[in-house]
Amino acid sequence: AAKKNIKIVHIIRHAEGTHNVNKDYKDERNTDARLTAKGMAQCQALATQCVETKEGYPLFSAVHNTKLVVVSPMTRCIQTAMYSFPDI
Repeated sequence: AAKKNIKIVHIIRHAEGTHNVNKDYKDERNTDARLTAKGMAQCQALATQCVETKEGYPLFSAVHNTKLVVVSPMTRCIQTAMYSFPDI
């Protein structure tokens, strides 16, 4: 049987941003909100979990077979991608 060329897409929401904390989403200062300290810790936890996941689990495949990360241009999204997947 021929190998199928299947692409798997994983969608991850950004970590906690300053706009999530104060819930003032319409404030201009929150237009391009940054991650909070908690958001950075969430990214580090995901990065650690990715590294420590054993072969055979879905997260292992997601990390070790990823060829491309597509991210919104919003700072919180870029930060989430960079801190969660530093080796990709």
